[in-house]
Amino acid sequence: MLNIRTIEQARPMLEKLLQYLEEAGRNRSSFGIEPRLNMNIIKQEEWLSFIRTWEVLGATHLMVNTMGCGFESPTAHLKALKDFAEIYGLS
Repeated sequence: MLNIRTIEQARPMLEKLLQYLEEAGRNRSSFGIEPRLNMNIIKQEEWLSFIRTWEVLGATHLMVNTMGCGFESPTAHLKALKDFAEIYGLS
């Protein structure tokens, strides 16, 4: 689970992680990677690019964060997540 804001910040960390996995004799696919898509930082038109780039980098999961978007109720946060799921065929 990566607590970073940009892919550029993640690249050196991923390289180090891959080095550690190799040194430990572990296969890369044996270790899950879960980046965070912060809806308040990444514009909607950039979401697909973000997701595809992380897929190439080996992400196995995706966390979608709605905090900081100005939603005023749990229902609004849930709607944003539902809309995201519908856009990407996850619902």
